[in-house]
Amino acid sequence: LVVAALVKHTGRSALLMAPGTAERHRLAEDIRFFLGSLGGPDLPLVLEFPPAEPASWRGRHKDHAAERALACYHLGLGGAIVVATPSALAAPLLSPAAFRAREFSLEVGRTIDRDTLIQRLDAAGYERVDTVVEVGQWSLRGGIVDVFSPIRERPVRAEFFGDDVESLRLFDPTTQRSVEALDEIMVLPLSVDGDI
Repeated sequence: LVVAALVKHTGRSALLMAPGTAERHRLAEDIRFFLGSLGGPDLPLVLEFPPAEPASWRGRHKDHAAERALACYHLGLGGAIVVATPSALAAPLLSPAAFRAREFSLEVGRTIDRDTLIQRLDAAGYERVDTVVEVGQWSLRGGIVDVFSPIRERPVRAEFFGDDVESLRLFDPTTQRSVEALDEIMVLPLSVDGDI
């Protein structure tokens, strides 16, 4: 309750440590409960910060990397509560400057060279696939680029006319049908290779 009230009152971020994964989840749920009881607008996000994936998972599963990237993004904005374990904090992270340098947005009406976009997705740690179904994946088919950034719960489909972004739509990865139009999407870096 004290942490929830402190972060809500100051607007600053907080990092809480828990000894293990189960305790991390329980602590995050408790803070969400107390924040809800405090009510009001602009409640801070409560984010669970997982450990990095084991080396054998890299390139296959990006769930932990996506959760870590989302936490780093919201910490940069301020006013988030991050609950972590010591093992999660022991894994390397990009420096804030390197994280900001690797994040980018796609925006309707904006121009971005296709080769530049591919290079940025690669530098951000996204995996090229035929069909995007999981976070951290992207695909290219003609003038359409699908990207699954952790900033949203669904992947986004960007339609290009030449190098101009004509439209952005969230889509259901199971049915591949569009569900919502967007004006902009942030693509967060998932890789820690390079400057940390």
